[in-house]
Order: sequence, then structure tokens, then C-alpha cells
Amino acid sequence: MKKNNGFAVFALISAVIAVVHLIAAIIGIGRLPDYVPLHFNTQWVCDGVGSRWFLLIIALLPLISAAVALIKLFAGKLKQPKITAVSVLLTEVFMIGVFWLLYPALNSGVQIGDQINSQPFATILPLLFAVLFIILGNYMPIVQPNKAFGLRVSWTLNNPHCWRRTHRFAGKFMFITGLILCCVVLAAFALHHAGDAWIMAVFFVMITVCLTVSCIYAYLHRNDTE
Repeated sequence: MKKNNGFAVFALISAVIAVVHLIAAIIGIGRLPDYVPLHFNTQWVCDGVGSRWFLLIIALLPLISAAVALIKLFAGKLKQPKITAVSVLLTEVFMIGVFWLLYPALNSGVQIGDQINSQPFATILPLLFAVLFIILGNYMPIVQPNKAFGLRVSWTLNNPHCWRRTHRFAGKFMFITGLILCCVVLAAFALHHAGDAWIMAVFFVMITVCLTVSCIYAYLHRNDTE
């Protein structure tokens, strides 16, 4: 357990951050109207509303992520505590950032049929995804074989050599993909096209290609021995 003491402290800090976020989220949700916009179409026109307390589910996710990590730690089921620590940190920060980014839209007072100014959300949210890909791209090459994080397909999990080669390749691919997506988002913002449906199409295609090619690479190197 001693070797996991560092992660235990980290996990507890993550849990505290998640609790503080949850308290702030509950206060924020309590200040929202009883019914808030929960869905927008591709033109950022509200086409669905629901109870404000539905957002509590989203607000709970960071705390659930930290709690699961702590439970596994004290149950002695963590073989890669450092990897789990990074995973929990990235997941928690990302989910908290998305929640508070979307909060102004939920508090905008728009009703079904109303269009919201999409510029802040259509720019910052995709940018968060792009930056996350850049961060993951830097981290992937150093990830050791594990069952919690990484490109976990049968070929990489059953062959450490395939794991290392695939994650070095996937890391570079994800880093380049993240940079390109950042450029796409910033260019769309500069040209006043943030929020256009084609941006989401570009994101979907590039991320799908990145993951698919990485899986194909893993398959081609499934029998590597060095």
C-alpha cells in the first residue's frame, strides 16, 4: 500500500475538488429556472427542455470518477496507480470544464424554438476536445500496458511489444490530430463560422480516422516480438 500513498493523496485531493464542484453545481442549479434547455439542433436552436435537476447527474460524474478510483485503490486493485492518477485528473478537469462551459447556455432563458448565440460554446467546447487530444497524444507513448487507460484492444493487451509500438504511433497521430482540430476551430472562429455543422463533421471524421488507423496499426503489429 505504501507505493500507492502518493496516489492516495492525489485521489483524495481529486475527491475534494469533485465535492467542491458538486456543491457549487447544486447552488448554481438551484438558481436556474425550473425548466432549462437541454438540447439544441445543428443550428443551435433549442428543441428540447427538461428539469434543471437533470443536470445533477452531470455534476455528479467527477465525484463518481474520483470515488471509483479511491475504492479500487483501497481494495488493492490498482496495478498502475500513476496511470489511473493521470486518467482521473484529465477526466475530472474535462467534465468540470464542460459543465461550467454549458452553464451559461442553460441559464440563458431560451425556450423551444429560440436560437442561442453559439460562438462561445461552438468554439471553446471543440477546442477543449482538441487540446485533450494533444495532451493524450503526448502521454500515450509512455503508457505501460494496463486495463484502465490506452488503446485497449486484444492485440495490444496480449502483446507488450505491440502495445508499445501502437501507443507510440497512436500518440503521434493523436497529437497531430489535436493540432489540426485546434487550427480548424480557431479558423472557423476567425471566419465567423463557429457552430457550423461541418465543424462537427470534421471532428467526427478525424477522430474516427485516428482511432481506426491506430487499431489497424495494432493489428498489423499484433505478432511483434521486439
